[in-house]
Amino acid sequence: MIASGYRDDISGLRALAVVIVILFHTGFTSVSGGYVGVDVFFVLSGFLITSILYKDLVAGEFSYKKFYLRRVRRLIPVLLVVLAFTLTTCWFFLLPEDFYRTVNGAGTAFLSVSNFYFSNITSGYWGARSQLVPLIHTWSLSVEEQFYIIWPTLLLLLFKVFKKQRLSSFVLLLVVVFLGLSEYLARYSPNSAYYLLPARSYELLMGAWLALTLHRIPVINAKLNHLLSIIALVSIVAMAFVLREGSVFPGINAAVVCLATVILLITGKDKDNQGIINKLMSNKVVAYIGLISYSLYLWHWPINVFCNYLSIEKTLPIKAAILTLTFVMSVLSYHFVEQAFRFKYVFSPRKTFALFLGVPFALLLSTVLITKEHDGFPERFSGEGNDRLSVFISTNYNDCTAAYCGPEYKNKFSTDYIESDFLLVGDSHAQSMEGFFNSLANDAEKQGTLVYNGGTPFLVDVERYDTKREGFTSYSAKNKQTQEMIEKFKGDTVVLTARYSKYVDEFYDSWFMREGDTPSYEQSLENFKSSMISTIDYILSQDKRLIIVEDVPYFPVDKSKCEILKSRFEGSTLCSSSEDRSVIEDFQQFETEFFAKVKALYPQVLFINTRELLCDSQQCYVAKEGLTYYKDNGHLNYVGSKQLGEQFLREQVNPL
Repeated sequence: MIASGYRDDISGLRALAVVIVILFHTGFTSVSGGYVGVDVFFVLSGFLITSILYKDLVAGEFSYKKFYLRRVRRLIPVLLVVLAFTLTTCWFFLLPEDFYRTVNGAGTAFLSVSNFYFSNITSGYWGARSQLVPLIHTWSLSVEEQFYIIWPTLLLLLFKVFKKQRLSSFVLLLVVVFLGLSEYLARYSPNSAYYLLPARSYELLMGAWLALTLHRIPVINAKLNHLLSIIALVSIVAMAFVLREGSVFPGINAAVVCLATVILLITGKDKDNQGIINKLMSNKVVAYIGLISYSLYLWHWPINVFCNYLSIEKTLPIKAAILTLTFVMSVLSYHFVEQAFRFKYVFSPRKTFALFLGVPFALLLSTVLITKEHDGFPERFSGEGNDRLSVFISTNYNDCTAAYCGPEYKNKFSTDYIESDFLLVGDSHAQSMEGFFNSLANDAEKQGTLVYNGGTPFLVDVERYDTKREGFTSYSAKNKQTQEMIEKFKGDTVVLTARYSKYVDEFYDSWFMREGDTPSYEQSLENFKSSMISTIDYILSQDKRLIIVEDVPYFPVDKSKCEILKSRFEGSTLCSSSEDRSVIEDFQQFETEFFAKVKALYPQVLFINTRELLCDSQQCYVAKEGLTYYKDNGHLNYVGSKQLGEQFLREQVNPL
């Protein structure tokens, strides 16, 4: 039989999992792989739920209604409280598009499909946008619920087909198969791998396999038990500190954490012969944190996002305040919501499903439809706030001419690149400079064409090596198309720009390699430098003038919404529209030093230093005099870009 009953050390494991997740999300950068706490939860969930399911199957007492009723009572009440709190709070300061997405996120979280939704609307779990999404953490709850839609039926079928021992062997086979799929997806489709069930199912299945086999595992020698528990804990903690953004995940890296969790479940199975770590995890304080871990997980992320959204710098006192508020809210919701609706306010099955599924579904559906109909309620930002909002969301010339640029301002960008006077070439940062160069083109009465590939700087004679897939990408094909355009167009000027500091970051998941190179970061850095020189030589060899735009200041915290929020909360000092110049320069140090050398080598190349336009001696600004230049922490909005071009013309000679 499968062992049943409450284990303090499992609550301790929950505590470990939730603490490393919260530390990671709250900005303790040393815990760079704190997201592995979710993998611990997956194994524990697979173990505990399968233990219950299998016990009921053996006793002939399995009931779908009983199973899902238990999950509704356990999970839904506090989820609804957090969703209601989050939406109410977001009403007061989220911008219309963000508010609409949050309302959608609440609906998809309730329906247990938020992992699909957030996978589609974000560029990845670590993207800048993800840090401003209050309910993105519900993806893991959706993964679990999707598993438990499938698993009870599958387990029931397997139970009827296989004998007990063969059943666990078949589940182990599923673990191996889905682990292989997870590793493949982690390399070739990392966003899907992170968010979706196929790449995560092996983690839940590892817990399920252990639930089916734990009673057959013999008693382990006490000293070995202690040693194994220590090794397992060290493995989990080490992965939390070693893994980072860009690591291949989940795949085999997550399997290390999952295996360590399985070992800790084994070393704690015999109450009289527990490993030393299991004994420590059975401490009442640690176990209590584990008991409230579901509430802790639900509350911590919205609180963090509100700080991120308001551009509140996470100093140590702010982090302490976040942790304290999270703990207080979690204690309250655990005792007055979780426990109350599990044991005190117990309704009939029909009333439970109606109260916690039917009514919330109707309310959330209505909220989604009404919010969509009203475009996220922009009227919440009246007067000056609406003007600032219009600037913030501007992305092209049409946004500009609508209200902000005057009748004399014309669109000087065309798709007819052959007849253009200049090409603006680069990645999305080149796109965000379109307004800047439209101002210059209006002044010079010239026409330009934007040639950009997102996430792709224009460099010749190198390939991009994907460190996750361990293979080359289609990078050079895109740049060959750009080369053909440069060679065909009749104008005399090429403007080059990109977020160069991003592409030379040690932890960026793509390196610059040439055939025969041994892939490494050091080699990538050298290849970038030499390819940049080759690119300059190539453009000059086409008898073109070259202008290089040094990238705009990149802000570690997204402050682009600050001016709009200030108008929403008149007189508020919650957020700042500036950052210390030293912070910006540290981040972009490589770009500054490298281009200083290039300037000495190529006096004929003209450089535009946007930092001098957006910074004074002490600070760099996302906004000045109420005008927001940025649309996130690294890209200019169109009106801001245009105004920056006007400022440049007032201070310097037009290079076009």
